[in-house]
Order: sequence, then C-alpha cells, then structure tokens
Amino acid sequence: MRVTAEVTPMLDALEKVVAFMESRRGRYHYEDGQLVFDTDTDAARFNRLLDGVLSLQSRAKADHARRRERLKDTTAAFDEWAQDPFNRRPPDRK
Repeated sequence: MRVTAEVTPMLDALEKVVAFMESRRGRYHYEDGQLVFDTDTDAARFNRLLDGVLSLQSRAKADHARRRERLKDTTAAFDEWAQDPFNRRPPDRK
C-alpha cells in the first residue's frame, strides 16, 4: 500500500477542519486556552469534525501496530530459516 493512500483520508479530514475554521473566522475566540464558538451549532460541528480526525488517527495507529507486529513475525521466521537455509524451506511471505 502506498503511503499517500494511507494518509489521504487524514489529510482530507484535516482540510475540512481548516476550511470550517476559515469559514467561521471572527465567530470564535479563545478563553483560558479553550476554543469557544459563538454558537452551539458551530461548536457541535467542530467537535464532529475533530472526532473524525481523531478516529482516523486511532485507526492509523492500530494499522501501524499491526504492520509492525507482522514485520516482527516475518523477521523472526526469516532469522530462524537463515540459521540453516539448506535444510529448510523459505518462510512464507505474508
């Protein structure tokens, strides 16, 4: 899988957040380090957009952990095979 295919949904979600914030410029402010919108509707929409970004981030982290584990398993199988390659068949590719 190409890296761009993995990153595209995250970039699209972030682009939606940026576009929303640009469209609401002047309708929000910061209080005590918190983002405060003038309307509850805007706050709810921002929260939904941000939840989408966080969901994609969580999914990407889980995918990365699975790939890392699969690589570790494949490496271990290869290391075992490499100790005596003439008497064993090569490890299966995953």
